[in-house]
Amino acid sequence: MMEDKIIQFLNNPFPIWETDLTTDLVNEELLQLAKSGLNSDNYSTSGGYFKNVFELKKIPIIVSRQSATESTYLEYPDFSAFNFFYEEHGLEPEEYTVITSDPIDRLKTALDIFNLIPDVSRCISLLVRRIQVLKSVDEEIDISYSHPEIPFSIFVSLCSCSSIISNLRVAESILHEAMHLKLTLIEKHINLIKPETTETFYSPWRDEQRPVRGVLHGLFVFSAIKLFYENLLQMPFDPKTINFLKYKIEDINTEFETIVQFTKNKGLTEAGKIFSTNLLQN
Repeated sequence: MMEDKIIQFLNNPFPIWETDLTTDLVNEELLQLAKSGLNSDNYSTSGGYFKNVFELKKIPIIVSRQSATESTYLEYPDFSAFNFFYEEHGLEPEEYTVITSDPIDRLKTALDIFNLIPDVSRCISLLVRRIQVLKSVDEEIDISYSHPEIPFSIFVSLCSCSSIISNLRVAESILHEAMHLKLTLIEKHINLIKPETTETFYSPWRDEQRPVRGVLHGLFVFSAIKLFYENLLQMPFDPKTINFLKYKIEDINTEFETIVQFTKNKGLTEAGKIFSTNLLQN
């Protein structure tokens, strides 16, 4: 049943943020986490990684709510239990004292953008249960991260000011990482990459040769971002915001032009080739 739904999605992956398959994938993952005592109420980033219940020192703050069981929380960094993870992956979370009402409000405002497209908002609420805030080292550079061993958590930096464009930038980071989470859940049920493959392909997002899985994930998440921005173009934003959206779409289209041969990569399974072909044909 699950595999049939996944195959249907691979054959027609639009809209990428559909919620039918996403709901099934999330519920299946929650069933797996339940074996470790984790559920929607006690899930945490460190708990998701260790597959164990962790008692956090600071209570997470709700930043978006779809329902009692589908809500997104800002989670304070867990330096005592998780500092090794931050160091290993080059992450610099903001200190507790920096996460005051202002950055919390900026995160809420960015999440509110998804309400313009209700299915996107629902998909985000299903996939992203915890957000940890990263330090921003450069106002012009957005940082985000997720990890395949942590199913419902993401890490994002926030812009220092609040504007429509800065909110869109944060929303893009959240959508980006949410789609990584979704594709990881899909890959738990069906192989898109041949096991043990050493094949690589040029990644326009890293400007270097990358493992096939990294390029496929890039194609998937940026397909979602492109479609998201195309939908927003239909809404009455100011000219500056419209130009920002058009620039981002054009930039992604240019990147996609560099990977048109990716669908033939020997590291992809037949399902992976079909999936990448359908993503690029949109």
